Amino acid sequence: MERVELRKISGGYDVPGFGTVTRAALLRPSKTVRDLRGRAFDVRARSRVTSVTDATGAQVGAFHRSFWTRHGTLRWGQEQYEFRAGIWSSTYSLTRAGRALVTVRLRVFGVSEMTIAEPVDPLLALVVVAQALITKSYAGASAAAGSGGAS
Repeated sequence: MERVELRKISGGYDVPGFGTVTRAALLRPSKTVRDLRGRAFDVRARSRVTSVTDATGAQVGAFHRSFWTRHGTLRWGQEQYEFRAGIWSSTYSLTRAGRALVTVRLRVFGVSEMTIAEPVDPLLALVVVAQALITKSYAGASAAAGSGGAS
């Protein structure tokens, strides 16, 4: 099992040994993932679908969020995974057949980290970090919208 500290950088995180995840657009829930070889991928969320595209615009993966929860299915190449978001915590997991492969913990105070339980494509690990950040931003936006009218 490998634990990696997510280091805050301007607009995102540096993930040592994997690459970076940064904000792609100020007002949209999108991220840019850059691996150690310098390849950049766009991770864009629209409604309940997040697509991952390479520099040519070809889709390399997609996340489909379920209607009622923050969980969903992540398709990566020919493989299919489940992305699960913690209900009361900022913990996000990529699982297959009930086994956690990658777990991301995003903390406001303290150290954010990624735990790799089984070997996965490093780019997929970065996409899990990006999807965790997008899911967390949606959760924050819904909480702010829900509390806006209460007085």
